[in-house]
Amino acid sequence: MMQKFNIYGVFQNNEYLMNVIVDVIDAEDQENAMDIVCEMNLGTVIFDVNQNAFFHIHNGETKILNEDKIIHCEVCDPRKKIVEIPILKTPIYHSKDYEEITLNQLVRGILKEVFEMDKELISFESIAFGVNT
Repeated sequence: MMQKFNIYGVFQNNEYLMNVIVDVIDAEDQENAMDIVCEMNLGTVIFDVNQNAFFHIHNGETKILNEDKIIHCEVCDPRKKIVEIPILKTPIYHSKDYEEITLNQLVRGILKEVFEMDKELISFESIAFGVNT
């Protein structure tokens, strides 16, 4: 029997991260849902300063993200000593390096960045995903 699973995407712009419900799929079980999501493109999230809103761009469609779809927001404030994977030159952050913030705090941080860089759009790229019922 098929079950419905929410697909969550973690999107990042510099130090800001947001966890967003990007889609709902039908799958036999959670493992099958993960297999399906592994093959998917989760799209991009943008913040449009002119509309003061977040949008999810996925498969050629653009949808406004309301508070129901934005599940969790964080800011990364790395400690001085960050472990780095030598081969990949990728830093590894610990959970202590992240702080949960409200959506309003995220918007204020993004607006500050937008005005400092004289941009109208800020893009968040997909860096991780998850599924649950």
